Amino acid sequence: MRQLSNYLCLLALAVIFTISSCKEDDPIHVNPGINFTSGTGLITSDISVPIYTPIKMSLSAVKGSQPLKYIQVKVDGISLGPLEFKVNGVDAPANPALLIGTDKDGISNTYEFKTSTEPDTITYEFTIADDKDSLTVKSISVIFTAIPASVKASGLIVYNFSGPRQGGLDLFTAKVVSGNDPNAHVRDYGVVDPQSNFLWVKKFTPRNGSIVKNPGTGLSFAEITYQEDIIYLFDNGSNDVGSIDTKVLAKGDFFVVKNGTAYFAVSIDNLTFTANDNLDNYEVSIKR
Repeated sequence: MRQLSNYLCLLALAVIFTISSCKEDDPIHVNPGINFTSGTGLITSDISVPIYTPIKMSLSAVKGSQPLKYIQVKVDGISLGPLEFKVNGVDAPANPALLIGTDKDGISNTYEFKTSTEPDTITYEFTIADDKDSLTVKSISVIFTAIPASVKASGLIVYNFSGPRQGGLDLFTAKVVSGNDPNAHVRDYGVVDPQSNFLWVKKFTPRNGSIVKNPGTGLSFAEITYQEDIIYLFDNGSNDVGSIDTKVLAKGDFFVVKNGTAYFAVSIDNLTFTANDNLDNYEVSIKR
């Protein structure tokens, strides 16, 4: 009898095992996928860049087991307001952004963020969720770098080029030189016409490979802290229509210069006009 009982127990266990082994496994849930895509001007991984560098990332997301629900963008852990960044060239309409229609299967978007004007490390984080609220998060950290600018000279007196004194600047050595010196990177324009009109023009003109511009807006000469500030002011600067010279200058103005790969800012700290002797002059400072 005991043998029969043992047999029945073994038979019951075999049946249970058979039923269990025939039962289908639970499906494996696959989370959404995110990848950064490469292209011109796109950041795809952690990187160091100079301040003022445009921040642009292209992202592709695909559904896993469930359709996509939303995407959220954070900077340094803080969810951005919808107008604080761009998606595909236009202001983001919402953040998080709900996904509808074909976007529930996958998206491919380009994101643009405000750059940093100071050295910093900023993390850009993207979260994609599906209809089961399963999350996939990917981020990129950007280190913004800068090289300090400094005053290379101040109190330099640059004279009217049409007069008897030196009217040029060697920007690399921060010295006043003759306007005709091969090391003069900018010089005073001189008078309107040495033969007929002796009015001092009060402009600087480029020499020996230089390009001069009136600076872009946003920073005063005193606020220039980094060499990248000068580059920014140059890249966003301008000239009067049809001119390669500075505008007519006054005390408190400054202009920016590029020569090769070097950038300079020149401040007009004072300006002295003299009558009939062409000894008009500027007092200038140079930052690089």
